Amino acid sequence: MIGCKSSLIMQFLTKISGEDNNMLVERITEEEVKNAVWMCDNSKSLGPDDFNFGFIKFCWEKIKVDVIRAVSNFEESGRWPRGTNASFISLILKVDNLQSLNDFRPISLVAA
Repeated sequence: MIGCKSSLIMQFLTKISGEDNNMLVERITEEEVKNAVWMCDNSKSLGPDDFNFGFIKFCWEKIKVDVIRAVSNFEESGRWPRGTNASFISLILKVDNLQSLNDFRPISLVAA
């Protein structure tokens, strides 16, 4: 039964349009990085000893070049600088009969 579920999940997840695939492999833009930062709650921070997003937004014009450079370096190398946390999103199946993406529960796995 498990093999059947994983086969169905893989079949469901591999159906992606050419347009969507192109969007997923394009370079990340400055606007996308800024939008991601602005979506974060001002009181949240990247870690217990880090600046919160309110501070990052306040200083955006001064730090954006470094933030964009870090994202670009990650795109090219696939690695974050040492000491940076990484998280992975995994999709957990919520139901036995997979019908749509709403049948998954996303969960973040944080690697320190």
